[in-house]
Formats: sequence, C-alpha cells, structure tokens
Amino acid sequence: MMQLSLDKDDKPFLIDQPEDELDNKAIYDELVSYLRQQKQHRQLFVVTHNANVLVGGDSECVTLASEEMDSKTSKGRKFKYRQGPIENPAMQTEICEVLEGGKRAFQKREERYAFSRGV
Repeated sequence: MMQLSLDKDDKPFLIDQPEDELDNKAIYDELVSYLRQQKQHRQLFVVTHNANVLVGGDSECVTLASEEMDSKTSKGRKFKYRQGPIENPAMQTEICEVLEGGKRAFQKREERYAFSRGV
C-alpha cells in the first residue's frame, strides 16, 4: 500500500491481497476507505480473498474464481470464472456465500446507493 501512496502515476495499479495481516476492523476502517480514496485518482485491480474488501471498497466489476472437479474426466480440478457488476443479483448471491455479514452487507450498500438488489 505504501507503493500506491508514493506512486504519483495515474496508470492502473494491481494490489495483491492487501488485507493480509489485517483484522476485520482495520480492513473496514482503514483499508476500504483508503481504496475508495485511491480509486478516485486511478484504476485499481485488487486480488482478495476477503469479500468485505470488494463490497466495502465499492467495487465496480468483480471476477469470482472457484476451483471445481472436472466433471468430464472425474479427475483433476479446473477453475471457473464469473465476472460482472456487484449490482448483479447472481454475483451478489455468490459473494454473500463468502461475505462476512452476508446479505446485510448488501442491504447497507443498497441503502447507501439506492439500487435494487436481488439478494
């Protein structure tokens, strides 16, 4: 995160797991607000295992990755990717499966931005 603060460029910036070593309070109180501030100046790509980062950070596009058994060969695993806006009800359902706070997190977002959600 320090590199992002020091870098004055406006090119897209990739951040890999910024939530590592942070507790949930620090993630929401500090990291999420920092990401919201920074996204006003440049495009951010954030790789995270914490759904609170993408919901609280006001993500505009989400790519969900999951590992599944390959049903054709019954051996090995493959990755499945789904992408879309966070407002998409199907994306919300999948995010809620891993989101701490579940549907309530989306309800708060709906109240803030007044959009219709499917969850």
